[in-house]
Order: sequence, then C-alpha cells, then structure tokens
Amino acid sequence: MSGRPILLLFTGTGGSGRKSVACKVGEAMGLHPVVSYTTRSPRPREANNGFYRYINESDFEMSFQAGEFMETVTINGYRYGIKRSELDKALAGTRGAYLVLNREGTELFKRMYGEQAFRVFIYVSKQTVLERLTAKGMPYEVVERYMAQYSDEVSYRKSCEAVVENMELSLAVSKVLEAVRSSQLVI
Repeated sequence: MSGRPILLLFTGTGGSGRKSVACKVGEAMGLHPVVSYTTRSPRPREANNGFYRYINESDFEMSFQAGEFMETVTINGYRYGIKRSELDKALAGTRGAYLVLNREGTELFKRMYGEQAFRVFIYVSKQTVLERLTAKGMPYEVVERYMAQYSDEVSYRKSCEAVVENMELSLAVSKVLEAVRSSQLVI
C-alpha cells in the first residue's frame, strides 16, 4: 500500500458535526475534499460551502445519464452524487482525499478502495443533536427527520475503523488524527 493516497470516509449521525471535523482533519493532513452534487436547496448558511454543489434536477440527470457519477443516492426526495472525475483528480498525485457520506456511500467506497479507505464515524448523543439543530434554527421537519434517523445511523459505528464523539471540535479532530496515525495506513 506504500505510496498510495488515502481516502478518509467521514460518516455518522446527522447533526454530529462530521463536516466540521472532516474539514479540520483534511486541512491538518493536507487532504483534498471531494464534493457531493445535490438537487437539494442550500439550507441557511450553506450555499456552495465546499461540501455540496447545488444543481437542478435536469443537470443532475444529464450527469447521471452520462455516467459521470460513481455513486448516487436519493435521500428525502433529493439526489446526491459523487463524480468520478472529481475523486480521481483529488487522489491523483496527492496525499489523499476525504468525503462526507451516509452509511451506504461509505460502504460503497470502502468496497471500491479497500484498505486505502478509512471510515471515521462521528457522533454525539441524540439530545445533543436536538440541541444543535434547534440552536441553528433548523425547520421543525428537518429536526424531526434527524431524530427519526438517529438510531439507524448510530448503529453503523461498529463497522468503522474509528469512532469519535464530537462534543468539542478540536478534541474530536485530535482523536481522528491519532486514529489515522495509529492505523496501518501509510500517509
């Protein structure tokens, strides 16, 4: 595996801060982010924030039909996908890349990249998710959806190489960095 770029796959419970942790870890390790394309509209304070490219359904479908996506999923009626060209570009000649994915996407990329991929599960308690989403002013229906999905999402933690609670961002980042350093990955 020596010399191959690594692929960090961040997953976990909605509202756990996995994007924040992923961004900080990516910066610390010199990894490139890989964005997900989505037909969902940006939430408040989200606009093309580095994790998503917001496109309309027609453009998504054209990219899908052209075979540009290596992974797509529909969540709550919105489509999400990772473009093959963007992941290949991020992995070419670099230390590696990172993605923020749901459970299914994480499993797909783990199967595709094997030991080159390292799954990081980020979580907080259900009560903390509720408090964070409420503090952000998220609409009631979004909060309810997160709460309903929590138990299913948290059950995936046992499948991941690292499991980190994110009660304080810098501590969570440190724990992820230590988990990656102590793994068998060459970075």
